[in-house]
Amino acid sequence: MKSTRFFAVWLAFMAFLLAGGLFAQQQKTTQKATKVEDKEGKEEQGEGTLALKDLPKPVQTTVQKETQGATIVGISKETDAGKTIYEIETKVSGHSRDMLVDDKGALTEVEEETALASLPAAIQAQIKTSIGKSKLVKLETVMNGAKVKTGYSALVETNGKQSEIEMGLDGKPTAKGK
Repeated sequence: MKSTRFFAVWLAFMAFLLAGGLFAQQQKTTQKATKVEDKEGKEEQGEGTLALKDLPKPVQTTVQKETQGATIVGISKETDAGKTIYEIETKVSGHSRDMLVDDKGALTEVEEETALASLPAAIQAQIKTSIGKSKLVKLETVMNGAKVKTGYSALVETNGKQSEIEMGLDGKPTAKGK
Protein backbone atom coordinates (compact mmCIF):
# COMPACT_ATOMS: atom_id res chain seq x y z
CA MET A 1 0.00 0.00 0.00
CA LYS A 2 2.81 2.38 0.92
CA SER A 3 4.67 1.64 -2.31
CA THR A 4 1.51 2.31 -4.39
CA ARG A 5 0.93 5.57 -2.54
CA PHE A 6 4.60 6.53 -2.91
CA PHE A 7 4.43 5.72 -6.64
CA ALA A 8 1.27 7.85 -7.07
CA VAL A 9 2.89 10.82 -5.28
CA TRP A 10 6.10 10.38 -7.27
CA LEU A 11 4.12 10.16 -10.53
CA ALA A 12 2.13 13.32 -9.67
CA PHE A 13 5.36 15.14 -8.77
CA MET A 14 7.03 14.10 -12.04
CA ALA A 15 3.95 15.21 -14.01
CA PHE A 16 4.12 18.55 -12.21
CA LEU A 17 7.80 18.97 -13.08
CA LEU A 18 7.23 17.95 -16.67
CA ALA A 19 4.32 20.38 -17.05
CA GLY A 20 6.40 23.20 -15.52
CA GLY A 21 9.30 22.41 -17.83
CA LEU A 22 7.07 22.39 -20.89
CA PHE A 23 5.51 25.69 -19.82
CA ALA A 24 8.96 27.25 -19.36
CA GLN A 25 10.09 25.89 -22.74
CA GLN A 26 6.94 27.32 -24.38
CA GLN A 27 7.70 30.73 -22.80
CA LYS A 28 11.27 30.63 -24.16
CA THR A 29 10.05 29.60 -27.60
CA THR A 30 7.51 32.44 -27.61
CA GLN A 31 10.17 34.94 -26.54
CA LYS A 32 12.58 33.68 -29.20
CA ALA A 33 9.86 33.87 -31.85
CA THR A 34 9.11 37.46 -30.88
CA LYS A 35 12.78 38.41 -31.03
CA VAL A 36 13.20 36.73 -34.40
CA GLU A 37 10.12 38.52 -35.77
CA ASP A 38 11.41 41.87 -34.54
CA LYS A 39 14.89 41.20 -35.90
CA GLU A 40 13.53 40.03 -39.25
CA GLY A 41 11.37 43.13 -39.52
CA LYS A 42 14.36 45.38 -38.89
CA GLU A 43 16.60 43.45 -41.25
CA GLU A 44 14.08 44.03 -44.05
CA GLN A 45 14.71 47.74 -43.54
CA GLY A 46 18.48 47.24 -43.61
CA GLU A 47 18.87 47.49 -39.86
CA GLY A 48 20.29 45.29 -37.15
CA THR A 49 19.68 45.19 -33.40
CA LEU A 50 22.72 46.18 -31.34
CA ALA A 51 23.86 46.58 -27.76
CA LEU A 52 25.63 49.71 -26.52
CA LYS A 53 28.92 47.77 -26.28
CA ASP A 54 28.68 46.96 -30.03
CA LEU A 55 28.84 50.63 -31.04
CA PRO A 56 32.02 52.48 -32.04
CA LYS A 57 33.56 54.36 -29.07
CA PRO A 58 32.56 57.88 -30.31
CA VAL A 59 28.96 56.70 -30.74
CA GLN A 60 28.98 55.09 -27.27
CA THR A 61 30.19 58.36 -25.74
CA THR A 62 27.39 60.37 -27.41
CA VAL A 63 24.74 57.81 -26.49
CA GLN A 64 25.85 57.72 -22.85
CA LYS A 65 25.80 61.53 -22.68
CA GLU A 66 22.43 61.90 -24.41
CA THR A 67 20.61 59.11 -22.56
CA GLN A 68 21.28 60.19 -18.98
CA GLY A 69 18.01 59.78 -17.08
CA ALA A 70 16.50 57.79 -19.96
CA THR A 71 15.93 54.10 -20.62
CA ILE A 72 17.39 52.72 -23.84
CA VAL A 73 14.65 50.74 -25.57
CA GLY A 74 16.59 49.74 -28.67
CA ILE A 75 19.63 50.47 -30.81
CA SER A 76 19.76 49.80 -34.51
CA LYS A 77 22.19 50.46 -37.33
CA GLU A 78 21.32 51.54 -40.84
CA THR A 79 23.61 52.06 -43.80
CA ASP A 80 22.32 54.23 -46.63
CA ALA A 81 24.47 55.31 -49.57
CA GLY A 82 27.58 54.25 -47.67
CA LYS A 83 26.75 56.30 -44.56
CA THR A 84 26.18 54.51 -41.26
CA ILE A 85 23.62 55.94 -38.86
CA TYR A 86 22.71 54.55 -35.44
CA GLU A 87 19.16 55.00 -34.18
CA ILE A 88 18.80 55.02 -30.42
CA GLU A 89 15.25 54.57 -29.13
CA THR A 90 14.70 55.75 -25.56
CA LYS A 91 11.97 56.43 -23.02
CA VAL A 92 12.19 59.57 -20.89
CA SER A 93 9.54 60.41 -18.30
CA GLY A 94 7.08 58.04 -19.97
CA HIS A 95 7.43 59.32 -23.54
CA SER A 96 9.64 58.35 -26.45
CA ARG A 97 12.79 60.21 -27.43
CA ASP A 98 14.73 58.82 -30.37
CA MET A 99 18.00 60.05 -31.77
CA LEU A 100 20.20 59.50 -34.79
CA VAL A 101 23.97 59.43 -34.33
CA ASP A 102 26.48 59.12 -37.17
CA ASP A 103 29.46 56.76 -37.02
CA LYS A 104 31.74 59.56 -35.76
CA GLY A 105 29.48 60.18 -32.75
CA ALA A 106 27.76 63.34 -34.01
CA LEU A 107 24.12 63.72 -32.98
CA THR A 108 22.26 64.42 -36.23
CA GLU A 109 18.59 64.35 -35.23
CA VAL A 110 16.33 64.03 -32.19
CA GLU A 111 12.63 63.15 -32.26
CA GLU A 112 10.77 63.65 -29.01
CA GLU A 113 7.17 62.61 -28.42
CA THR A 114 5.00 65.68 -27.96
CA ALA A 115 1.40 66.12 -26.84
CA LEU A 116 -0.62 68.01 -29.44
CA ALA A 117 -2.26 70.03 -26.64
CA SER A 118 1.17 71.33 -25.54
CA LEU A 119 1.64 73.25 -28.81
CA PRO A 120 0.34 76.75 -29.57
CA ALA A 121 -3.27 76.77 -30.83
CA ALA A 122 -2.32 77.90 -34.36
CA ILE A 123 0.17 75.02 -34.73
CA GLN A 124 -2.38 72.55 -33.34
CA ALA A 125 -4.95 73.72 -35.88
CA GLN A 126 -2.48 73.44 -38.77
CA ILE A 127 -1.36 69.96 -37.72
CA LYS A 128 -5.02 68.86 -37.52
CA THR A 129 -5.52 70.25 -41.03
CA SER A 130 -2.36 68.51 -42.26
CA ILE A 131 -3.42 65.09 -40.99
CA GLY A 132 -6.99 65.50 -42.21
CA LYS A 133 -9.34 62.68 -41.21
CA SER A 134 -6.49 60.38 -40.20
CA LYS A 135 -6.18 59.35 -36.56
CA LEU A 136 -3.13 60.85 -34.84
CA VAL A 137 -1.21 57.94 -33.30
CA LYS A 138 1.93 59.80 -32.23
CA LEU A 139 3.31 63.31 -32.64
CA GLU A 140 7.00 64.11 -32.34
CA THR A 141 8.97 67.33 -32.31
CA VAL A 142 11.94 66.97 -34.65
CA MET A 143 15.21 68.71 -33.77
CA ASN A 144 18.56 68.83 -35.53
CA GLY A 145 21.82 67.77 -33.88
CA ALA A 146 22.09 71.13 -32.12
CA LYS A 147 18.63 70.46 -30.63
CA VAL A 148 17.01 73.29 -32.58
CA LYS A 149 13.41 72.54 -33.57
CA THR A 150 13.08 71.86 -37.27
CA GLY A 151 9.51 70.59 -37.45
CA TYR A 152 7.08 67.86 -36.47
CA SER A 153 6.51 64.25 -37.45
CA ALA A 154 3.06 62.68 -37.12
CA LEU A 155 2.38 58.96 -37.17
CA VAL A 156 -1.19 58.66 -38.43
CA GLU A 157 -3.60 55.84 -39.14
CA THR A 158 -6.01 55.80 -42.06
CA ASN A 159 -8.24 52.80 -42.72
CA GLY A 160 -6.06 50.63 -40.46
CA LYS A 161 -2.83 51.56 -42.27
CA GLN A 162 -0.16 53.69 -40.59
CA SER A 163 1.95 56.32 -42.31
CA GLU A 164 4.10 59.29 -41.36
CA ILE A 165 3.60 62.94 -42.21
CA GLU A 166 6.61 65.26 -41.93
CA MET A 167 5.75 68.90 -41.21
CA GLY A 168 7.64 72.14 -40.84
CA LEU A 169 7.60 74.37 -37.76
CA ASP A 170 4.33 75.87 -39.04
CA GLY A 171 2.65 72.45 -39.01
CA LYS A 172 2.33 72.33 -42.80
CA PRO A 173 3.54 69.19 -44.61
CA THR A 174 7.01 69.44 -46.10
CA ALA A 175 7.85 68.23 -49.60
CA LYS A 176 9.35 65.02 -48.14
CA GLY A 177 6.38 64.60 -45.77
CA LYS A 178 3.66 64.38 -48.41
